This record gives sequence, C-alpha cells and structure tokens, in this order.
Amino acid sequence: MATFSWMIFIWQSALVLSIFTFLFGIFKKSWISLLISSVASLPIAYYFYGAENCWRIISLLPVLLGGLAFIFWRNYKVNV
Repeated sequence: MATFSWMIFIWQSALVLSIFTFLFGIFKKSWISLLISSVASLPIAYYFYGAENCWRIISLLPVLLGGLAFIFWRNYKVNV
C-alpha cells in the first residue's frame, strides 16, 4: 500500500486517544485521563495553530484540557 502515511496515522491515533481519554476522564472524574487527553491533543493543536482563520481557536484545546485536569486534581487532593 503505497499511499499509507505515517504522519496521518499518528495524527488520527492522537485524535482518537484524546477523545477516548477525555470522555473516560469526564465520566470517571479522573484527572490522569484528562492529563493524557491534554498531551494527546498537542499534535492536533500544533497543526491548527498555523491556520489563518477561526480554526486557530482549536489550538487552545490542550490548555483547556490541562486546566480541567488541574481542577479535577485539586478536587481529588482535597477529598482524599
């Protein structure tokens, strides 16, 4: 298969991993899953950061996920 691209495969894998860990982290209230989701969304954010239109807003996604992971971590630390 000569049309296979590793870069697209890695990008799509990061997208699926980010969505899956985000949903798992929200349902289970797991700050570790949200942190993994934040790190996995970095390649996607880096790609959209180069856009010259409103798609550039997607580059803020890791910051929002990291902030949400921090909030969950702080609540976990207080409750333990």
